[in-house]
Order: sequence, then structure tokens, then C-alpha cells
Amino acid sequence: MTAYAPTAAQFTAVAARWGLGRLAEAVPLVGGAVNPAWLLNGRAVLRLNQREPDSPKVAKEAWALGWAAGRLGTVQVPAVLGVDTSRLILPYDYLLLEYLPGERGDTLWAAATLAAQADLSRQLGATLARLHALPLPGDRYGGWDTVTATLGSDESWATVTARHIDQLLAQAADLALLPPDQWAAVRAWFAAYRACVPDTPPRSLVHGDFGLWNTLGMTTSDPAVITAVFDFEWAQAAPAPLDFPPIFADPSDPLDPAAFLVGYSGDSRLPAAFVQQAHYYALAYHLDLLGVVQRYWGGQGGAPHQAAIAALLCRTPISGWAAAGYGWPFA
Repeated sequence: MTAYAPTAAQFTAVAARWGLGRLAEAVPLVGGAVNPAWLLNGRAVLRLNQREPDSPKVAKEAWALGWAAGRLGTVQVPAVLGVDTSRLILPYDYLLLEYLPGERGDTLWAAATLAAQADLSRQLGATLARLHALPLPGDRYGGWDTVTATLGSDESWATVTARHIDQLLAQAADLALLPPDQWAAVRAWFAAYRACVPDTPPRSLVHGDFGLWNTLGMTTSDPAVITAVFDFEWAQAAPAPLDFPPIFADPSDPLDPAAFLVGYSGDSRLPAAFVQQAHYYALAYHLDLLGVVQRYWGGQGGAPHQAAIAALLCRTPISGWAAAGYGWPFA
């Protein structure tokens, strides 16, 4: 996929449309592995939905940010300055977001002591717990409902999950992501443990890509303090365990799993049903990402997902859970 960049005239039109004044600069932002982003006039972040232009991601993320704003204690989310799905200025839907100061959480982690890394992980867990505790309007599950303009379009979470897994298995077969015997083993694994997926569980605002890489922090205090969470493009109404696969996806990611779980649940161990769901959704997550890297990068970067799939098929607990003292959650 070729990265798109607006012209100077288009940047100028966006700035004028949303009251940013005369365009002085449009600086590409580091990151943007999924969709490109620019900082306009040092005060607003322009984000495009280029990869999946037919998906209502922009409207969904704007709603999620608006819902979370002011509800996460001292942790902010970017204010939405503008939402445009008309495609009159740019050929893609876009968001214009408040630019928040701070350093990315993974940058803070790289410079931190072990004790400070544990503290960042506890803060991250506590922030996710606050996010999951927010009440959501409605009673349905899933992503954006364009009719009701809110999260959730299905009354059964089990149905949402089963449909998603069927789509992932079909994609894996079409793209030959797995050897035939492993594909059959994955299908059998999903069938064997599908009873762990509840039909109408408590609904949470699930971020979908939660981690220090999507946070900002300040170093004016010691230890550093997480001040903001961003990038809600994968948000949906779902049970809380769905947020854990990306958090524990790679042992090399910036996280102290035990400290994170202390921040999330305090001194209480999470119920077995919670950990079972997290493992179940993890297999779907890695199968999904294996398809993403195949479609967009020719399979480059697929090895960690292949390894995670193989480990789950061998009934090996996810490393992040194991590091916090949890074993294989299924009988």
C-alpha cells in the first residue's frame, strides 16, 4: 500500500476548515504504521483512515474519544477538533485531534530503571481498569453501528466472536497462512474452548491496541507519570479480556506483566474465566495479525504470530500471564 500525503493546498484547506489559521507547517508524525498522521501548526494532529477507507473508523474513534474524555481521572484523551467523512477536501475520512504534550510511554520505558518500569506498568494497568469501568450506553456488542451512531450492533457477544473466528479461518485458508494440519488444529482448538466465550457479558469500552506505545507521559516527576491515552481506532463494546491479547502479545514489549496486573486488579487475582477468555481471544488476535502482515507486508513480521499460535496449540500459557503466576487456564 502506497502511503498517501495531502498536498500543501489540502493541508491549507483542512487548517482553514477547522479554524487553525494560516497553515505554517505540516510535520509528519513518527509512527503511523497503520494510518499516516501529521502535526498541523504545532497544535492539531491530522489522522487519515487510509488502510480501510470503507470502515467507519473515524466516526467510531471520535465517539470513543468523546465518551472517554474527562472520565479517566488525571489521564487525558485527545479532544476531537474536527471529523470529516465527506471526502470533499481529502480522499479519505479524517480526524483532527488536539495535540497533547509529553513523551510516548515506550520512550519513557526505554530510559527508565527497573523500578520505574514497574511503576509505569502499574499506572498502565490502573488506567485500563478505569477505562473498562466506564459505563457504556446501549446493550449491544461489537464495533460501530452506523444506524444508532454508537458502539455495538449485535445482541450476542458469542455470536460476534463466532462470526469473527469463521472469517479468520476462511482468510487463513484463502491466504494459506498455515499448513493444512495446523489450520485444522486451530479450528479444533477454537471449537474445544468456545464455551469460555459468554453470550452477554458485562460490556466495556475496549481500546483494541492498549499499551505504552499508545500513551504519553511526563518526566517532570520521578517516577514518570502517564498523562494521556490515544489511538482508539480499534475500539469496540466487548468484554474486558478482549483488550489483553495485544498487551501480552510479545514478551519483548515494554511491560512488566506482574506490575501491570497489580495495577489492573490490585492484590486480587483475576478469575479463571477472565484468563480463559484472554487466551481464547489471543489465538484469534494472532491469526488476524498473521493475515494483516501477509496482506500488507508480504508476510514480513509474521514470525511472532506464528510462534504464539504454535504455543497456544501446545497449551502453553501466554508469557505475560505466566510471568504474573498464571498457568494454563483450561482444564
